[in-house]
Amino acid sequence: MLAKLADYLIFLILALNVYVWGERFDWQLADVGTLELFPLLGLIAFSTMWWHFFTAFIRRLKPGLVAHRGLHTASAYWVFISFMLHPALLAFWGWQNLDLAPLETVRAYVGTENMRFVLLGYLALAGFLLFDVARVWRRKAVFKRNRKLITAFSDISFLLILIHSLALGQHLQAGWFRVYWLMLGASGLTFIVYRYLHQAGDGQAKPQS
Repeated sequence: MLAKLADYLIFLILALNVYVWGERFDWQLADVGTLELFPLLGLIAFSTMWWHFFTAFIRRLKPGLVAHRGLHTASAYWVFISFMLHPALLAFWGWQNLDLAPLETVRAYVGTENMRFVLLGYLALAGFLLFDVARVWRRKAVFKRNRKLITAFSDISFLLILIHSLALGQHLQAGWFRVYWLMLGASGLTFIVYRYLHQAGDGQAKPQS
């Protein structure tokens, strides 16, 4: 029962993202274009990443729990697509409407003073892509040797995306949803710290040869 609740929580999370996103423009879906759609993909990407940390945390607390393989496999695809399309849609909008290159589009959209937060987003994307490639090619020797390092890149990406989203997210500048987002961030970082402590404890528990 607990495993199902943890797994199916993703649908509530996604529904909440869609609700907050739609409320911003009073559900006038006829007016939705690439510029309106790209923030939703950012919300979905981070929320799904948090959910991956959460379900892994639950399984560490209850080792006998089995994850819903199909759901977790599907979520890996949609979070990848969301991460890639989030910046791509903004770049496409700038090219189509302003005739600007991607970097110039971003600067026009967020302002020069906020470009440092954009950089954090790009670094997080690079870390996430490294983790995703390693997941696909996990049987390769190079990824086996560096599994902990690659996982650390994913953890750092989570923190960078949190900072990026809180600084730039249209839906995250005030109100209850910002508080909710901060709670996701704080709990996600807690799950990460717990994992490292758990792994350290396992390492100390191993008999010395």
